[in-house]
Amino acid sequence: MPLLVDTGATYTILPEITLKNLGYDTENPIARYDKLVTGGGDRLGIPIVQVSSFYCLGKQMIDFPVLAYALPKSPNQRYWRGVLGMDFLTHFRAVILLENANTGQAEQIVLR
Repeated sequence: MPLLVDTGATYTILPEITLKNLGYDTENPIARYDKLVTGGGDRLGIPIVQVSSFYCLGKQMIDFPVLAYALPKSPNQRYWRGVLGMDFLTHFRAVILLENANTGQAEQIVLR
């Protein structure tokens, strides 16, 4: 699933429907995130689901907590369905090399 790399996002976000389809119980999460600030405003009580295995950019996290949330529809959503947040990026000490500083398009993401 394509994810938007967002250095302004504290947590990784996956669509709630995807998590449900994979068998995760979003009705009884491990916790709830009280406040998620999005471009569309604040959302309360977002379920936090612990996924048994999360593999992205060649790296794997075991028992990785993610927010279960359907992002608001946008024209760019055809390119990504969730958000890869700083929780994942800092764990692997990510370095993002920008191809074009004006557009923010990454040329390369290096994980350690």
